[in-house]
Amino acid sequence: MKFHLFPTLCLFLFLTLGCPPPEPPRKSEKLQIFTTFHPIFDFTTKIAGEKADIRNLIPPGTDAHDWEPSAAEMMALEHADILFYNGLGMEPWVEKIRGALRNKNLKFVRVSQDVPLLEGACTCAKHGTPHSHAGYAGDDPHIWLSPENAKKMAENIYTALRSADAENTAFYDENYRKFTAACDSLDADFRETLAPLPKKDIFVSHAGFGYLCHRYGLTQHAVEGLASRSDPSPARMAEIIKTAREQGARVIFLESLADPKVTLEIAKTVGAKIDTLNPYESLLPEEIAAGEDYFSVMRRNLTALESALK
Repeated sequence: MKFHLFPTLCLFLFLTLGCPPPEPPRKSEKLQIFTTFHPIFDFTTKIAGEKADIRNLIPPGTDAHDWEPSAAEMMALEHADILFYNGLGMEPWVEKIRGALRNKNLKFVRVSQDVPLLEGACTCAKHGTPHSHAGYAGDDPHIWLSPENAKKMAENIYTALRSADAENTAFYDENYRKFTAACDSLDADFRETLAPLPKKDIFVSHAGFGYLCHRYGLTQHAVEGLASRSDPSPARMAEIIKTAREQGARVIFLESLADPKVTLEIAKTVGAKIDTLNPYESLLPEEIAAGEDYFSVMRRNLTALESALK
């Protein structure tokens, strides 16, 4: 795990200086909401709309696993009403700051609450059933890649908004209803598209697609584990290559934020094409500028899966 010297030093100074910098004034009477990374920001924005000021903490194109808040971000949280976070190991710094902030009215809302969890497991040719693998241990945090889980995340967001701002309940009700209906439509499209396809195995650069695969009867074979931080061992590479050949894999999926080197090497060895499957942990600035969101990214993922599994 990386050691983030600068954010850690900032946090130390924030906690230990006897006279911290003056807090900036609250900018608005609207709810002041912070989210940790992009899918939570997207869902919150769709439900809260203009009734809240919403800021996403982790910058576009940044891996959520390796980010920590700066002193300036800690100060901004002193005037926040709600912090929506995923949990499940995605943001270990949340528990560190919970007791450090002077803002004791800040509500910490874990949007993964009550989502049925999958152990971080994979399926490969050697075992044939889900099992723990190096880099796969623990609960899989990528819950949003199942539209059914996205609905539960949205419900947790919606419940917190209603509790914090009862005056705008009708507004939140309508936006929540629209969001869940869109998730139901997306879920139906995935089922109808993927169910009749002959192939059910996908080969991906990291094990971020467990919930998607579980929902739609697919099996992921991942080059790297849940947190794509290091190159796989030679044994793991050999295992992936062997399985891909046995399954007749025509496509191996890359991600926009992942280092492509190892995956490209495997694809070349197997004779497979490269395509993109987006885990939607973060979007690039140009994707945000183009108006990409959960539904557009997931439908593009569906198109890629349909092409690979025909």
